[in-house]
Amino acid sequence: MSTEERLSRLERENRLLKRGFMGLAVAAAAAVLMGQAAPPRPPQPAAPAYAQLLRVKRLEIIGDNGVPVVILGQQRSYGHIAVTNPAGRALVSLGTTRSGKGFISTYDGRDIRLAAIGATREGAGAIVVYNAQGKNQVRIAENPQKKEGTITLFNAQGGVRAQWPQPQPVKPPAR
Repeated sequence: MSTEERLSRLERENRLLKRGFMGLAVAAAAAVLMGQAAPPRPPQPAAPAYAQLLRVKRLEIIGDNGVPVVILGQQRSYGHIAVTNPAGRALVSLGTTRSGKGFISTYDGRDIRLAAIGATREGAGAIVVYNAQGKNQVRIAENPQKKEGTITLFNAQGGVRAQWPQPQPVKPPAR
């Protein structure tokens, strides 16, 4: 083999090595750049489906002892919400009366009502506070005859002790 042939062969090998190293450098740069990209996210589970309508006759939220502490349901065919103590006795009751008026009542845990907000038979608003025996103590409501607000205080037996404004005596008709 002549010197020229050997030199030609060396030049070809050198070109081949340069191309190989250039390809290797491009591949290494591409690998580094691809390594910088964020990894693909794992598929996210679908959002939970929520019911558009839930119909139940009664819903109870129970406490640690298994006794209902919140009850949503009906009482005498009207909507009713009750919050109870751990013994299951009502402390707060919110609902609708038989005549279709709303009310809120609080109790002492022994089924004795302490206070109530609701409506009179005539449809006016009323607030009543009761004593420990469940008898009226204070009543703020409308006087249906005069169509004006009244405050009434009661004695321990439930009889009227005082009223504001004072009821006017009924005058006999003139003859």
